[in-house]
Amino acid sequence: MGMPKVDFDAMYAEIEKTDPTAMTGYGIAMNEKTVKIMQKHGYLQKEENRKEAIQSNKELLKKFKKFLEGRKNKDRIYSDINWYSRCNEWSGHVLKFDDMDEEHFNYILFNRAIRKVMGMSVKDYLGVMDSLAIFGEFLKQEGSENAEVFLKVASQKDKMKERLSEHEKLGDLCEEGKISEEEFGEKSEELFGYGYME
Repeated sequence: MGMPKVDFDAMYAEIEKTDPTAMTGYGIAMNEKTVKIMQKHGYLQKEENRKEAIQSNKELLKKFKKFLEGRKNKDRIYSDINWYSRCNEWSGHVLKFDDMDEEHFNYILFNRAIRKVMGMSVKDYLGVMDSLAIFGEFLKQEGSENAEVFLKVASQKDKMKERLSEHEKLGDLCEEGKISEEEFGEKSEELFGYGYME
């Protein structure tokens, strides 16, 4: 499944046609009509799907906690995966662990806004990578086909370090007005395959 692909031009056109006043200089005004259109185009998730994904992940985290019993640094490892799950819940689309693809990891792990809010350093993120590897082992034991995605992402620490460093530089240039937000988005997409603005 993974992150949904959204045709923003089609979505904006439909919103403008349905409710022209909803398109403001600050974004889209949320009302019953615009929410339905955004859900239809995959930009917003239906509430029942969101709740189902959150509940499914909570149940899996309980099993993971038992899996970690007797392991060194179990509290930190659990905390890392719980943090990742919480970041997932804050996103526009909450995915079950079994549906997460590499693009989803890129969105969460490399999101400059999340790093700033959480006050996390690059070193903190590299620690999360180790925990993702252990979670991948757990998923493999559970028979999840998606275990390989976690293990693959976790094996790319050096690549991640390089990309994070480059992305920090780009973010600083954007904040200083040396490159535009559009350029920042394009370069983010080149680095991670996901062109988020932050």
